[in-house]
Amino acid sequence: MKGSFGINIFKNGDGLLVQPSTECLEDSMKRFWKLAKEIQIELGDKGYYLTEYLSNIFGAISSLDIIGVTSKSDKYCWDIFGCCLNVCECKDKKSESEFAEIVENYKNKNAVNFKHNHTKVEFYAANILLENLHLFLDHFTENLRKKLFSIIDFPAIDGKYNQISELIGEQKIEYLNDLIYESFVVSPVAVVAANQVMLRAVEMLTYRDPETSKQIFELIMQRENND
Repeated sequence: MKGSFGINIFKNGDGLLVQPSTECLEDSMKRFWKLAKEIQIELGDKGYYLTEYLSNIFGAISSLDIIGVTSKSDKYCWDIFGCCLNVCECKDKKSESEFAEIVENYKNKNAVNFKHNHTKVEFYAANILLENLHLFLDHFTENLRKKLFSIIDFPAIDGKYNQISELIGEQKIEYLNDLIYESFVVSPVAVVAANQVMLRAVEMLTYRDPETSKQIFELIMQRENND
């Protein structure tokens, strides 16, 4: 990552605006193009193996739409929020959300007596998001895996990988894979999803309770001190 923060990592907002190392990205890309050309020459009349392989790999990467990822992450957050709203308002209609049971269990084990319902909702939702990030990411990656397998022919990718390996050796094609990842996958898609959930959770942490004028993160710290 680009930038040096010293002791205060958030000084001047640097900790929030850190950039990936473009020098490393550009260097990886140069090595990728050089190696890809070398492999294509080495394959000779089988050079089209590499063309087909790269076409499928780039197709898989390009299908990882960041806008779609953040949208799914937001939906997860608002599903949790909606379930919290449902249990705090004691609605008779049971939520059909797949996260309803998680919310119900959390509320039963961590009941709070804040005067304002909306404070309860924000409190529960923030905590549930932060404590169950692994469940969301497991759910997210499994769904994304199914989507990718429905549009990308991974057996064909594996087949071409094996065909190329037999001709030039696995070490060289594996190194090419490493360079593809270093050059074209700046941030793994699950990290993007996790970051979006964290942004929503932090937004909830800053909600201010009308009765005490305390923000949710203060109320969480208060409960930690009382436990």
